[in-house]
Amino acid sequence: MNATTETSNGKQPDPGQTKKQTRPRLPNPRFKLTPAEIADIRRSPPVLMTVNECGAFLSASPRSVWNWIKEGDIKARRIGGRVLIRLKDINALLA
Repeated sequence: MNATTETSNGKQPDPGQTKKQTRPRLPNPRFKLTPAEIADIRRSPPVLMTVNECGAFLSASPRSVWNWIKEGDIKARRIGGRVLIRLKDINALLA
């Protein structure tokens, strides 16, 4: 087997393909809120919010919300593998 003309599986390499092709990364829809969803959250906030919903409600990034949780400024609870924040705790932060 000639190492310069054949790959390990015995097929000829495509001369135009020099590196492995990857699919373009798409944004994960699980973490993105649409403008309509953000407006709904601000209009009538739920009693329990995820970190992303809390960030949308406060016009802050989810990273900032995580930092506030870590610093103890906002109390959060892990329920069913999700981190949830009570609206009452968010209002206490704003007061």
